[in-house]
Amino acid sequence: MLAGDALIWEEYVAEGKDAAVIKRLSLRDGKVGDVPGSRGYWLSTIPGWITSQYGGSPFGGVAERAGTIVEVATGRRLQWKSNDEMVSSVYCGPDWCTGWNVANSAAIQDLDGGDYVDLKQMGSLSPGLEGRLATGQLGQRQIVWDRGSGRAAEIKQQGTPGDRIGAFDPAFSNFGDWGEGGPIRVWLTQDGTPMMLDLKRLW
Repeated sequence: MLAGDALIWEEYVAEGKDAAVIKRLSLRDGKVGDVPGSRGYWLSTIPGWITSQYGGSPFGGVAERAGTIVEVATGRRLQWKSNDEMVSSVYCGPDWCTGWNVANSAAIQDLDGGDYVDLKQMGSLSPGLEGRLATGQLGQRQIVWDRGSGRAAEIKQQGTPGDRIGAFDPAFSNFGDWGEGGPIRVWLTQDGTPMMLDLKRLW
């Protein structure tokens, strides 16, 4: 994973929840070292960030209800906590968090647990464009939701996850992105036409 002018990865140094340390390879001078203070942290799903939240099964069967995320390039640290309506841990970037509530519906919240929104369907959303957009799957639909205006659009697509067409190679489904967390989305329409959307040009 890229973090500023470096590549970062997890390296296991022990057993248990604090087993990992984050290693850093500078793209400027090729030096390798530990990210300071990263013992017990793990790579986040957000490019360039690491998290204190263990990604495997909760230790002791208890989900983590609060934690810290760190932007490796700047050292910026942000605290998060789950809203009481969330059934377990939430997964946070620097702008908001996503997870599932007690009804097993997808939901989002601010890092402090406030501004909770129940999306009323099963699914999972990820942030785009510094948190303004939420993209992903709700029910059987792929959506782009502009949290600033409240407007949303559905992406009509064909096929099943894993389809490929030429250079259009989304990682997990037909509605994928080019590059980690990038603004470009690609998919196949219902008649098989390759489509590309630049999220930055939505307004």
